[in-house]
Amino acid sequence: MSKNSKKKKSEKKIPRRGGSLVATPTNDVTIENYSNVLTTGDPTLETKGQHKGLKIYDQVMADSRCRTVLDKRKGKVVRREWTVVAASDAAIDVDAADLVREAFRALPYDRITRSALGVATLKGFAPLETNWHINADGFVVPKEIKSHDPSRFIFDKNHKLRLLTREAGMEGIRLPEKKFFVHRFGDDDSNPYGLGLGMNLFWHVLFKREGVAFWMTFLNKFASPTPFGKYPIGTLPADVEELMKNLLAMVQSGALVAPIGTEVDFLQAGMSGDVSYENWCRYWDEQSSEVVEGGTLSTNVKGSGSRAASETHAEQSELIADSDADLWSATQNGTIVPWITEFNIPGATPPTVWRPRPKNEQKEEEHKQKKHNRQSAAIKVLSASRKEGFEPKDVGQWLGDVMETEMVPVAPPKPEAGQEPSFSTSEDHPIAHLIDQLEDLASDDDAAMIERLRETLSSTDNYADASAALLELAAEVQIDPAGNIIGDALALAEMMGRSDIHDMTGITLSGSKKKT
Repeated sequence: MSKNSKKKKSEKKIPRRGGSLVATPTNDVTIENYSNVLTTGDPTLETKGQHKGLKIYDQVMADSRCRTVLDKRKGKVVRREWTVVAASDAAIDVDAADLVREAFRALPYDRITRSALGVATLKGFAPLETNWHINADGFVVPKEIKSHDPSRFIFDKNHKLRLLTREAGMEGIRLPEKKFFVHRFGDDDSNPYGLGLGMNLFWHVLFKREGVAFWMTFLNKFASPTPFGKYPIGTLPADVEELMKNLLAMVQSGALVAPIGTEVDFLQAGMSGDVSYENWCRYWDEQSSEVVEGGTLSTNVKGSGSRAASETHAEQSELIADSDADLWSATQNGTIVPWITEFNIPGATPPTVWRPRPKNEQKEEEHKQKKHNRQSAAIKVLSASRKEGFEPKDVGQWLGDVMETEMVPVAPPKPEAGQEPSFSTSEDHPIAHLIDQLEDLASDDDAAMIERLRETLSSTDNYADASAALLELAAEVQIDPAGNIIGDALALAEMMGRSDIHDMTGITLSGSKKKT
């Protein structure tokens, strides 16, 4: 970089207030001015939370469907293998990655991940506390990472986490640096509390429970009909009351005693159509699956087409697991990972931790097989065209594009001890026709060149003159036409040989062997 460019670069200035945020929580008109803490912004908590707050979402986990789909969602992330990636190949960065890897291995990292994902996904955020210690190697690493109940915490106007105590039950107490970190769920960056799925699932469970209560009454009506007592006009109120008591006793004990002349009928509930309380409960189960897993295809589709639907849903579920894993990795890479690095190796660039999606070996093998079939078909087309006397203008480029792989030179086989290499070919050799075509195409140029050599050498009397004459001739002879023809023939022969090796051994053109 020149001095002038450096000078121009130093003269650049950030616009006024361009290096800081203008829209901050302190001037947010949506925050009440009478408090120094932020509210959750969760409409469900505002209407149903009352004094319980986030505790109301614990009722969601009492529902069997919600618990199942939520456990399945976080389980998809925890089942993935985690990996630590160094920031660079520098020794100091590699050491930092090794340190973080060993620190995480010493922890029940999967259990920590499951706990944090479960709380944050349901309630919006999960506060975690780090208990530091010095290990046997003298490094400051986490001894324990504990997930806490988010109901015990609030956020101030600067989005700083604060702990509610008996003495500070409104605004909480300030927490030490690099001690607590928060995993959030939800896309709203302006809300430090996040927005969990409990905001939706709470209503699903509530409506489902109301439906179950009516369902029980409905079943009771069908199981035992309602007794209907009839009395003549003018019956004394005391006798009517006595009849009612007898009817109630009949429902409870199954027996009735009444005077002669008393009429008792039974009312049987009737219903027509497909609408039922069971459909009502199933509907809310499906809605819960939609919210948590992104679809209900894997659990509710039956009959023909269910396999394709389940595969589609499985891919959607993997995409959700990708998102959850990336969110959790972002939390680690912004807090605990750089903290470990700064405490122990200050000059190193912190590594990153990830939970990548596991490889689908079956799909990879199917893709390789399809690619192999496509390559074999392309080679067969080339062979058939060659037999008919047609060749691509640029064999190497054409075949390389079809094969979709890098062309790596293959070393010729070494002759056995005591055996001289032979270049002769029989008529049934795979490249015999290529040699014949090469001889035909190069015969004119070869004959002309040989004639020039004969004339040049015949005019000399000794080796010195012959050598000088050949040097002069080399500057005049054009070898490009013959060289191009030979080059095309060698490229085509090489592709044919590589194709035969691939078909016989399964070794691909890149040098890796096909899995069996």
